[in-house]
Amino acid sequence: NFCSMFLVHGKKWRARSAQNVVDEIEYVYSQYNRTHFSFMDDNMTLSKNRVIDIAKEIIRRKLKIKFDTPNGIAINTLDEESIDMLVQAGLEGVCIAPESGSDYIRNSVINKRTTSEQIYKTINNLRKYNHLFIRTFFIIGFPEETHQTLSDTYDMVKNIAKQIDSLSLFYAVPFPGTQLYNICKKQKILNIDTGNAK
Repeated sequence: NFCSMFLVHGKKWRARSAQNVVDEIEYVYSQYNRTHFSFMDDNMTLSKNRVIDIAKEIIRRKLKIKFDTPNGIAINTLDEESIDMLVQAGLEGVCIAPESGSDYIRNSVINKRTTSEQIYKTINNLRKYNHLFIRTFFIIGFPEETHQTLSDTYDMVKNIAKQIDSLSLFYAVPFPGTQLYNICKKQKILNIDTGNAK
C-alpha cells in the first residue's frame, strides 16, 4: 500500500517476451562488449515461467554475462528453482524486500502477503550460492508501528545478519495517491500545508 510505482507506470503488467529481452542483452553484449547487466524490473520474477525462460535463453546462447536485480525481487515470487536457473544464467547480486520483521505490519498493514517463514527460506536458498551479493530492504514507521513491531524487525535483522551482505533501512513515506497516504490522512497523522506558496 506504500508503493507509488503504479502511479508512474500504471496498474497493467506489460511483459516483454524472454526472446525479446535476451535479444537486447545479446545485442549490447555483442556490439558493445558489455558483460554486466542490471534488471530494473519492479518484480522480475512475477511470472516464474518467463524468468526461467529468460535464464534458459541466456544459457542457450552461451552469453557469458553477469547480472543483478537492484530494484528488488518480491520474496513471495522467488522460489528455489527460479534462483537456481538465474544463478546458472549469471545472477551475481539480488535485492529482496522483507520490509518488516513483524507479520502484522507486513501483512495486515502494508499488504505484503509474505510470511516470516518465506523470508528465512528464501534467504537460505540464496545463501547456498556463496558468490551471491544479497541486499535486503526494510521500512519502519508505518501507521500502527509499535515498540513490539520494531522489536520484531530488529530480531529478524539479527537473525539474517550473517547470511546477507547489505541492509538498507528506510522510513515509510506516504506518497500522494497511495493507500498509505490515504490511511495517514484519514488518521490525521499527516501535517499537510494547504496554504498557497508565497
